[in-house]
Amino acid sequence: MRIAFAIFFSQIAQLLLPGARADTECYNNLTSLRRTGDLDELYAQHVLTRGKYMCNGIYRFGVDKEGTLVYGDVGRDEVIQKTGDKGSYLVMQHDGNLVFRDSQDITRWQTGTNDKVNTKISLYTDGSIKIKDDSGWEYEVPLRPDDWDNDDIKPDNIDCIGDTIYGRFNDALFPGDYICTGDHKFGVHKDSMDLVYLYRNDDPKHILSDSGSKAARSYLLMQQDGNCVFYGGDWKTRTFQEVESHAGILRITEKSGKAELSLVDMTTDSVKYSTVLSEVSVSSSLRKSTKVQEIS
Repeated sequence: MRIAFAIFFSQIAQLLLPGARADTECYNNLTSLRRTGDLDELYAQHVLTRGKYMCNGIYRFGVDKEGTLVYGDVGRDEVIQKTGDKGSYLVMQHDGNLVFRDSQDITRWQTGTNDKVNTKISLYTDGSIKIKDDSGWEYEVPLRPDDWDNDDIKPDNIDCIGDTIYGRFNDALFPGDYICTGDHKFGVHKDSMDLVYLYRNDDPKHILSDSGSKAARSYLLMQQDGNCVFYGGDWKTRTFQEVESHAGILRITEKSGKAELSLVDMTTDSVKYSTVLSEVSVSSSLRKSTKVQEIS
């Protein structure tokens, strides 16, 4: 089955990333509800034009005011491709290829990942940039000079996106993606494709899984309708929890040394569901949702 996100937006909110340089404007189509104003993911057919970036923490990746493709931290930028054309833009295509084109639509740089569906590109908290699909395939975009590499001690199968995913624009965790706080991580295990909780170097605690063979594809989706849904295995949709809001978020926090997972309605800033991950019972018989959005 071919799965693709069909997400459409009416406007781009241009927010300044706190702590970044004054010329950094973070492309914010997916995340107009992010209170920090930062964007860490691009989905199919999302475009970064002049002066727009993907941002996460001190890191940014995008197109500067001169139309140059750059990657940098708060102190410096590395030029990836210079065009001298202020009409240049970066696009995440439906086929999974990330392409940088000039105003004449001539390709000036690309990742060459053009045989995938249901893909996304993410800028993670450690500054790494990866294109992933929901089958566990991934491609790390080779942008960082060796002396910028601060990723040596992180396991290759764990990528932290931050501590929150947002329902307003269908934020998703693909295999290997986690929301993290301190030593606590919650996300989709890259090997088992299950929804798991990780603490330090302990074995993963499987929160939701299929009682059978390893799923071919899996991802956790924070939907626009307020449901947090785990897709996997036989493609039956299974509700993880519900918020009943069009402004739901899923967030992990640390309290008294324990990881607390919360679903929050941002319209009222009220917690609709909360649990301590270390105390959650493992479930193999997942509830079938009746309110999930159609994905095709």
